[in-house]
Amino acid sequence: MELTIDYDHIIDDNYERFVSVGLTDKYMINGLLENAVKKIVEKVKRNYKLAIPQYYTDKSTKEAKIQLLLPLFLQSRDVADLALVVDKGEYSYVGKTILTIEWAYVNSRRIVKPDVEWLKI
Repeated sequence: MELTIDYDHIIDDNYERFVSVGLTDKYMINGLLENAVKKIVEKVKRNYKLAIPQYYTDKSTKEAKIQLLLPLFLQSRDVADLALVVDKGEYSYVGKTILTIEWAYVNSRRIVKPDVEWLKI
């Protein structure tokens, strides 16, 4: 699984979501995020059920698609802090944005009730 992410975009456009989980230093956030992404990619290779689908409709284009939610363990191995939203591209996966766990839970329920430990609220 190859995953492409624009870390600066994710951090700058979603900074308040990092602050909501207690992270404020952008340099530290970048390092934690890069590490969390590397680890979750390896975990998903071993257990694909960690990736939870969400239904998404682009309001401007009206295009509907399925995206994947991946847990980001930034501060702990046991509790996911945020969820990475991933689109399937032509040749790789693309990290689009991050969501709080609460938003990820609500969005994933549009398809089916999630049955994974990291997405419990």
